[in-house]
Amino acid sequence: MAKLEYEEKGSTLTDAAKVKQYAFVAGRIIRGGLLAIPDPMADVLGAEDDPGKVRELLQEELEAILNELT
Repeated sequence: MAKLEYEEKGSTLTDAAKVKQYAFVAGRIIRGGLLAIPDPMADVLGAEDDPGKVRELLQEELEAILNELT
C-alpha cells in the first residue's frame, strides 16, 4: 500500500477513474465536432460536381475540426 501511495504522489501512477473520465469527455467533444459537420457543409458539397473536390473539402473540414480540438 505504501508503494502505491508513493507512486501516486510521485505521478508515476494515475487514477484509472480520472483517465476514464477524461477519455469520455474527449470522446464527447470529438463526437460533437464531427456531428456538426453536415450543417455548414451541406450547401457547399451539394454545389460540387467533382467527387475529388468533395473529398478535398471534407478532408479540410475534418482536419480543421481535429486541429481545433488539439
